[in-house]
Amino acid sequence: MVEFTKEQARIAKALVPGPKTIEELRRELEIPMNKLTEELAQLMKLKLVSQKGFPTKYYIIDEVRRGVMEEEKTNRPFKAHFIIEGISKNKEALKNAQKALIERMKKDKLLRVQNIEESDIAEDNGNYSTFFEADISTKTFEDMVYAVLTYGPSSVELFEPEEFTLKRQEMQGALMDIATILHSYMGIIAQLKMKLDEEQIIIKDKEGKK
Repeated sequence: MVEFTKEQARIAKALVPGPKTIEELRRELEIPMNKLTEELAQLMKLKLVSQKGFPTKYYIIDEVRRGVMEEEKTNRPFKAHFIIEGISKNKEALKNAQKALIERMKKDKLLRVQNIEESDIAEDNGNYSTFFEADISTKTFEDMVYAVLTYGPSSVELFEPEEFTLKRQEMQGALMDIATILHSYMGIIAQLKMKLDEEQIIIKDKEGKK
């Protein structure tokens, strides 16, 4: 039985959604180019990966793709569709922010992000807006709650599972995630209110001296 290195397994998973160039693989997996080249060569020697086209893209064979997808289905049973929106007065800043967010989600070890579709940037009275959609899968319900709280989608559609049993420990984890985020928001709101109150006091003092 062939044993794969950790890097080869990561490469295989990265190629499941579709073919990629070596540069795309390097950016996504953050594997040094010489090591990535070596691992790809070994996978091609085993006839598990092929290369085609120009620029050259690497493809994983169907049997491996189906096996990885089946493993993902077993290991990440929670699947949802996210829509994440963005708005800004600066078109370039909005474009860069969305790109950075997508890259951050791809690198998040608690998620698997697939089928990303980005919309065009729209302009309305000097305001720019856009959104992207993505399929998200996680190992636990707690991780899915984390994804919602961390990335703030405007819409979430849960695909799977149809039903599940939630253990007390997992429910506790999800509730703590919610409590932590809400606590941080309340802290920010309290600081803003204190600053506003201080500014109002200063204004009243100035008006009283007139």
